[in-house]
Parts: sequence; C-alpha cells; structure tokens
Amino acid sequence: SNEELVYAADHELLVTDARVCSLHTLYLGRDRVCSPENAIADQPGPDGIPRTLVTSAKLNRITGGKAAANGAEMAYPLFGSYRRSKAEFRFEEARIGFAVASNVLLMKQGARDIVMSFKFRSGRNGERKQGLFGGFAEGLGRILRTGPEDAFFKAFRHMFKISLTGEQGWLDVGEYFPSSSVVDAKGCEGDSLKIRISLPDSVGAIVPYACALHGEGFDTDLPIARFHLNPDAYMYPYSLLRKLVLREITIEVDVKGCADVLVYNQQGQLNAGAQFNPFGIMPSLGDYFIVGHHEAAIKELTDFEVRLEWGGLPPDTRGFEGYYRAYSMPFDNAVFKARLSVLKGRRWIPAAENEQPEMDLFETVSEEEDGGYDRVEKSRRISFRGLCRFSSPLGNVPEDSYGYTPMTKDGFFRLTLSNPPYAFGHKDFPLEMSRTMTANARRRRFGIFNLFRKALPQIPLPNQPYTPLVRAISVNYRAVSRINLENVVSAEQEHLREKLYHLHPLGLDGLSSKAYGKARLVPQYEADGNLFIGISATRLRGMLTLFFHLCEDSRPESATKAFNI
Repeated sequence: SNEELVYAADHELLVTDARVCSLHTLYLGRDRVCSPENAIADQPGPDGIPRTLVTSAKLNRITGGKAAANGAEMAYPLFGSYRRSKAEFRFEEARIGFAVASNVLLMKQGARDIVMSFKFRSGRNGERKQGLFGGFAEGLGRILRTGPEDAFFKAFRHMFKISLTGEQGWLDVGEYFPSSSVVDAKGCEGDSLKIRISLPDSVGAIVPYACALHGEGFDTDLPIARFHLNPDAYMYPYSLLRKLVLREITIEVDVKGCADVLVYNQQGQLNAGAQFNPFGIMPSLGDYFIVGHHEAAIKELTDFEVRLEWGGLPPDTRGFEGYYRAYSMPFDNAVFKARLSVLKGRRWIPAAENEQPEMDLFETVSEEEDGGYDRVEKSRRISFRGLCRFSSPLGNVPEDSYGYTPMTKDGFFRLTLSNPPYAFGHKDFPLEMSRTMTANARRRRFGIFNLFRKALPQIPLPNQPYTPLVRAISVNYRAVSRINLENVVSAEQEHLREKLYHLHPLGLDGLSSKAYGKARLVPQYEADGNLFIGISATRLRGMLTLFFHLCEDSRPESATKAFNI
C-alpha cells in the first residue's frame, strides 16, 4: 500500500484507440488512536495483531502533468496510502452509501412522514437474542459509561447524510430519527433498523428522478432517497454497516393535507378548488360523490382519508335537530349517513350495500356550558381504511391521464348518501311548507271569535332544507412499499420494480435480482487500498497493456516519513 505511481497527463497508453483517461485511488484508513471505533473493534486476528475498524475513506483524484520541486515527475500513492505532505495530494472524503428508488416516495405536498425499515439477516444466536444492534450498543455504552439507548443514538443519530429528489435538485434532509429494538423493543424487530424522516408542508415536492436535473446516472424514473455515510459522524459507520445482509426494505409514508384532488358526482366533474355541492343541489337517497388523488392512486394504500370542511351549516345551537324542528320527520346530527366503496376493476367494491361501511356525514361537538347544546362541527374526516385492501395501484399512469370515466378501472373512492330515506328534505319541503301554512291559516280562521288568537300562536315555518356544501376538501393517506431482497424475479419484473443502489466514490451500481439473497447495505471493499483506472475507447479489443513507473522510495523500508490525515 506504500507504493507510488508516476503518471503524466501527456502520456497515453494505447491499444488501438484506447487510453487511460482518469486515475483515482481510494484508501480506507484505520487510525489506531481514533475512538470509539478501535475501542469496540473485533478481537485480534490469527497473527495476534488487533484489528481496527475503518475510521475514514479518502479519495485521491490523480490529475498528473505536474512536476515536483526538483523538476522530476510528481509521484502519487498507487493504492491511496498517505505519504509525503498533504499539499502534494488532493485527498477528499470518499462518497460511500446506498440509495433506494420507489414510487411511494412521490409526495408533492402536505405534511409528510417517511419511515424506512431495513430488515437484515441475523445469523448468530447472540444477535437473535439481543437484537442485531444490541451487543454493539451495550459495548459502546460500557466504553462511554452510559446506557445502550444513549449509545445507540450517539452512533446512529448523524450516521447518514440523507437527500431526496426534489424539484430544484437534491433536497437535503436536515434531521432524521433512527430506531431499533435497542430503543423501541415493541415497535422494531430485533433485526431491523428504522429511519424516520419528517417533512413539513413548507418543504418542496419530492419528484421523480430526472438525470438532467439530479445527475449521477440512475437508471430509473422513480423518486430516490439517497444515503451517504457521514464522515463527520460520531463514529465512521462503514465497518459496522458492511457486514449487514439485507432481507427486505419497507417504506411507509403518511401524508396529510393533499389539496390537488379530483371530485365527481352523478352530474359530472366538480371544481375542488371552489366550494361545491357534493350530492348536487337537491340531494336524494343514492346520490354520491367520488374522490380521487393521483399520488395516492399509484401506491399500495393502507389508509385513505377525505377531510371535508362543510359550509352553510345550521347556526342553531341544537344542530340539525333544531334547524329541522318544524318538519314532521325526525332529524338530528347523526341521522345523515353515507356508504363507502372503492373502485376496483370498473366495479364499486363491496358490491352489496349491506357490506359497505356506513359513516356519519357530520360530527357533533357537545358543549356543556350555557345549558349545553349539540353544535355541528365544520370539519369531518371520513376514512376508507377498511376498504384499502380492495384497492389496486394504478401503476405508471401519468397525472394528466388520471381521471374518472365509466371506463376507469381503479384509483377512486365513493361516498353514497344512504340515510335518512328522505335525505335532506328537499322533496318533502313543499309539502311541509303547505301543511304548516294551512295549519296557521286554520288557527286564524277558526279561532273562537278571534278571542284566543294570542293563545294560539303561529306554527314556525320550516326552514329551507340544508344543501350540503363543501368549502374545502383535502386528502390524507398512508401507503407502503416493500422491496424483497431475497427472491429472484424475472427480467421484466426487475425492470419495473423498485431498486436498491450502491453508491461508490466514482459512480453507482444498481443491484440486480441476481444479487438478491446476499445483498449488502453498502458496497464492499475487501482491501484498504484501491486503484481505479478509467479507460476510454470506441472499441476495446484484445489485450490492454498498462505501464507503471514505480519510484525508488516506494518500498516499505523507505526513510520517507509517512503521515496521517
């Protein structure tokens, strides 16, 4: 690892038109005085020398064509070992990490929570008993004289630099929350690591990957979450993570406040950006309105919630009961109900009405002060959680092609007015008004010589029926995606499926299904010193010969003083 390479920029190594276009060295440093890495290192190897953990990863971009002070050609480390002085080399922090591409990460607006769970293979009995990170946390806790929970957070809290594909490029995540069975025994399995990311509504959209915008050459058009190992973390995590064999990656998202929804009723499409009558201007039993959201429709949903803000509600302190008190039919806040269904294969599921969940359209707020009354709450959340198991993701349907027609197969939810039989009383209002006016006329006409007119007050006229009015509508949803890294899939499925990438200092590597069953979380470097040779050619054929000119002082016994960075 102490040998050095002489490279001149004007010297090309040719095989036909092939040439060396770049040289890079990667060096995984093992500093024996660095803590806590070496305090928790493995036991001594067969040679009796204690093994040390990787404490840094440095990349040297060899540019060549520069002469040393004495006029000789500049010498560079062949495998990245530090020699001579810092000024002679261009060492930088090496980018090492991984990335996950998944359509569930597409989130344009709202308050967004992302939980990424990495499930690993645990082999040894101790790992099964303590959890994959239990022994590590206990050992680090003893060194730091603190508990395993605190030690886990010290090691993992700033382990990664995370970024997502945003509208203006890569969107850096400022904070994240790690967890495992060490700190959450009930919420995490023993062989799992969870990373929670929270994005407020003020943060920009998470969009599909675009090479022109985000660079790096990923072979996908799905949104990407990118994880770089943080060189400034409490401990450099490469030695710990390189051992982990992945079984599955689960991504769960919880999104609240999506306003870009599509709304329809029996009369056609409605404008969700303005207030609208969801069941029409004269609702009757069986009328419906349909809600859809493209972002949710392309994902595997675990919950879909519609948030309605009602307008024009009765001001009566007794709610609908007081507002409809002049009607002969019974009314109260809980009498108005809707049945829920989901579109699947051009059919509304469940097909039988008695199997469709029934929900209250309005919520009551009971006030105990001032004698108590039941006011109608302006906002109402209606959840389709129980029906999400019937829904099917739309797949790669563009947003501009998303909409509801009689030929639409999936991706929409429906609320159908199911109670009371007389709906909101629109059809009965003329009769109720006629009855009331007739009764009042009879009271005036048939009073005994009009002497008891004051004793027989007029019956209050019925109010105009309430027509449901939605002032604002938004959608909350939860979705999940699972990337199984143990099952080999077909080439067609592999092209469409979500993907794990290894991030190297000089590029990336998308893991194919052939690697599943033994996929590691981060790329593997077996040697501490690594030389990368970039070769360009229109056609590379036959044998390629490379010439290395080694300096005289590159032997290990050289008197040249080594140094560490």
